[in-house]
Amino acid sequence: MVHLNSRSNFLFFISFLLLSIQISQAAILKGRVIDSDTHETIAGAFVDIVGTKNIYVSDVNGNFIFEDLSKGTYSLSAKMMGYKVSVTDPIELSSNEAVVTYDIYKKSEINELKNVQVKGAKNKETDASARLDEKMASNVINIISAKTIETLPDQNIANVMQRVSGVSMIKNNTGNNTEVIIRGMPPRYSSTLINGTSAPSTSGADRSVPLDIIPSDLVGRVEVTKALTPDQEGSGIGGTVNVEMKDAPEKEFFNINLATGYNQLFFDNKITTFNAGNVNSYIKDPAESHLNTNPYYDYMANLSDFSRAHLLVKQVQAPLDYNGALSWGRRFFHNKLGILVSGSYASINQGSYTDYMSYGVNELNKVSISQTNTRSYFTEGQRIGSNVKLDYQFDRNNKISIYNSFFQLTEDRVRHQVDTTSEKLTFQDVTNRDISTLVSTSMQGHHQILTDFEVDWSLVYSVATSQSPDLVTINTVQVLEPKLPLYLNYSSCITREWQHNNDADKTAYLNLKYKPIVFDHLLEFKVGGMARVKNRCNYANEYTFDAPVNNPPYPDLATVIVTQDKNPQQRMGDAVNNPGNYQATENIEAGYIQVKTNFGKLQILTGARIEFTYQTNFHSQTQKVLIPSTVNQFKYYDILPSLHLNYQLTDKQNMRMSVYQGISRPNYTELVNFQATAVNGGTNGNPNLQHSVGTCFDARYEWYPEKEEVFTAGVFYKYLPNPILDITDPGTNINSPKNLNIPCTNYGIELVGTKYIGNFGASVN
Repeated sequence: MVHLNSRSNFLFFISFLLLSIQISQAAILKGRVIDSDTHETIAGAFVDIVGTKNIYVSDVNGNFIFEDLSKGTYSLSAKMMGYKVSVTDPIELSSNEAVVTYDIYKKSEINELKNVQVKGAKNKETDASARLDEKMASNVINIISAKTIETLPDQNIANVMQRVSGVSMIKNNTGNNTEVIIRGMPPRYSSTLINGTSAPSTSGADRSVPLDIIPSDLVGRVEVTKALTPDQEGSGIGGTVNVEMKDAPEKEFFNINLATGYNQLFFDNKITTFNAGNVNSYIKDPAESHLNTNPYYDYMANLSDFSRAHLLVKQVQAPLDYNGALSWGRRFFHNKLGILVSGSYASINQGSYTDYMSYGVNELNKVSISQTNTRSYFTEGQRIGSNVKLDYQFDRNNKISIYNSFFQLTEDRVRHQVDTTSEKLTFQDVTNRDISTLVSTSMQGHHQILTDFEVDWSLVYSVATSQSPDLVTINTVQVLEPKLPLYLNYSSCITREWQHNNDADKTAYLNLKYKPIVFDHLLEFKVGGMARVKNRCNYANEYTFDAPVNNPPYPDLATVIVTQDKNPQQRMGDAVNNPGNYQATENIEAGYIQVKTNFGKLQILTGARIEFTYQTNFHSQTQKVLIPSTVNQFKYYDILPSLHLNYQLTDKQNMRMSVYQGISRPNYTELVNFQATAVNGGTNGNPNLQHSVGTCFDARYEWYPEKEEVFTAGVFYKYLPNPILDITDPGTNINSPKNLNIPCTNYGIELVGTKYIGNFGASVN
């Protein structure tokens, strides 16, 4: 035990008081060392106070701190291998109690070393890479990596897309996802890219790309851009989906996946099918099959020109579903040549049963069921896909890549529908084989001309086709009171339609990037352009058949003699005013200028894009389907500015704001100059339809706790002064696309969260 007398207590108190005063009067100078290009903090940098021996090595988060400083003016020097030595401007500590925070931004220094080669590649297929790219992007973007796709049960990209915040999908009759809806905007307001280049459409009516044609096994990542920059095509008011195929690997690998299953629906039900193989012999209708004889001859079809083998449907036990994929990749010639070959095949059987009910008010003023409608859909689908990637690294500054992607979706469909009224049952059976194909081939180059100047270019040829040969509709009727046998409907008991389209794009892209340092400040200038030539050809024809005079009960479709003597058009086909029968060209030329720079923690990207559009539409309104009788031409241009701000709140948090303009061009069929001939209902074309321009605003807060985790909260607002809508005339019930005179607004919020606990992760949006 130690005892202190009163004198020693007094001296101890005075000493403690002086020490406290000295500590309280010590100024502090602290901050971080940050890479001025990437905004990442720099660990291990040597920071010293100029003219003193005070040195601090920045910690793992780039932090440094100098304590016990006195009032005065100081300058800091920071040194780090790979960066230029930097000395700060004078920093004033106004008092002995001052605490000043000052971040040091360092610029990279490039020193060329002879006979030293360092190689590395970023794996863009990981979640960590996806989160980093979202964090460092200049605009608002969401990315799904190949790693995430592999953990999902989704066999095609359309099903993958529903995992993205703000994205929903249009479903077909069997419940499959097909076309994308971004932020509630119809597919016409979005665009689809493959490997960064625009993809043509397999649709016979619009520009949308059904994403269920692309197998998920072949995809390296999916990027959903929600705020366009000037170097991106302007056709994305809603947003843009970019499907990047898998890249050539750094190390050799071989991978194979096989799976099988069975649709629960077919445990208790059989699948309805037809002889779809017979359709392949009738890809062309009778008129098109005889064009070689006389290209302008209106062929009068005979009953013998139409096969009946695929008119009959039957019920069978559904086979197993199965899918498989394999991939192989390797690098050759001292890793200069990279090759990736991958393929995928899937067979899917689906079906659905749906009941619809119509309600009305009876004579007792009570609501009652007036009509029921029962429908069943069955689909047998085969999806084929392949992806080949070649790249050659001439040296560290020059690289050329070649991509080739092939996708095909074949669906054999059967629909059975029953309409119930008080007097009769109406039956309708539809059989159809639909074949959609999408092929994209591109050559891309990247060249580092100087340390601060680089060039990249792309040449792309893409073709999308769709064939729907001999879509057969059979209408039968049965009177209930008195109950009579089943008969063919007397008028148009059978219709047979042929449709095919070809959408071919030839596109060239060129981008120049220059990174000068002006007044010790790094700028990134980017200019470039695009030119595309599109040729689209649609063919459609329809034949109708009537019941014979002696209409037999329960007709045998293999032998029943139907008639085509009501008018000559029944035998020549329906080419008059058929909106599906047209040819179109669309040439787009574009250029842009873009600049990006940083002011401390704030990154700014701004610029403008100009797009010139030239369209020509040929439509035949005569029975000579190859002779265009109407020609419509359209020419316009748009200047599309944009501004994107990204403020780095902390190393792991961003605050973004974007405003940009985008466009939506009319669908091809909408510009065809045709008029509906239906007495009640139908569709009109509108050659006066104008393209739509929209102004879009985005703001988003982002937090990236760990390398694979993210939490974001965002708001968006879109304003369209002239949206395109399908308007139905209440008097004639005729539908026509028009520009709405009333402006349209679209706004909403988006929340995203991804969290990992060990190897277990959860994602919500």
